[in-house]
Amino acid sequence: MAEDSLVQLTIARDEVTAGMMVQALEGAGIMAIDKEGGNSGLFGVFTKSSPFYHEIQVRADDVESAREVLRNVGFDLED
Repeated sequence: MAEDSLVQLTIARDEVTAGMMVQALEGAGIMAIDKEGGNSGLFGVFTKSSPFYHEIQVRADDVESAREVLRNVGFDLED
């Protein structure tokens, strides 16, 4: 699959959370990847520019299903 066909679903604050999200999505039959971010944050504030953020990506067609899966297993996602 070409990487450009993926879209951001959410940002995970750490590697463990990202792994749990990807595992839940894959268990539901949704292809997901953890695209680890850089270390450009200055104050450790949880934003996309925070150190070592993890961007969870899925196919555009799977976004709504993926959100539902993650909510059903207890993740609080912002739309």
